[in-house]
Amino acid sequence: DLFKLGAQKFPQEPYYVRNLINFYINTNKMDEALSWINAAIALGPKGDDVALAVLWNVKGRILETTNMEEAKKCYQQSIDLNPNFAEALGNMGRIYYNKAVEDLARINAIRDDKKYKIEKAKLKTSFQTPLPYFEKAYQLNPDERDYVIALRGIYYNLEMDAKYQEMDKKLKSM
Repeated sequence: DLFKLGAQKFPQEPYYVRNLINFYINTNKMDEALSWINAAIALGPKGDDVALAVLWNVKGRILETTNMEEAKKCYQQSIDLNPNFAEALGNMGRIYYNKAVEDLARINAIRDDKKYKIEKAKLKTSFQTPLPYFEKAYQLNPDERDYVIALRGIYYNLEMDAKYQEMDKKLKSM
């Protein structure tokens, strides 16, 4: 209640709003969290693209469970505001990577060899989509295990053996 009171009295003060949003997220009250995120985005913080990028990223994380397309828009907004925000890049990459892995599982279940080869050839595009997001996220944060795992899987599926070996070695050293 203290954070809510502070956020209502001082809507331009990010301390109260951020803590209130965190409280709602931690207590699994996502509708309330989204409401305050939307209010915080609407109010500003003007000129603070990094802070706004964080808000858009958090909004994307919340929306991922209910609306993947809206989540992608939020992540893109976050990346547009802060192109070096590794977490938003990783989140966007993860959405595309998970889709590629789903496609791979579906294709691996195909028993008709001719159809399998046709579908398998199309799969390269699915794994190329998350690649730039993860490569940049990894460049910004090379110690993030999730980025290394994703890049290893992407490189494997794109038959980029040297890069796969590099990520495999990095993963084993983590």
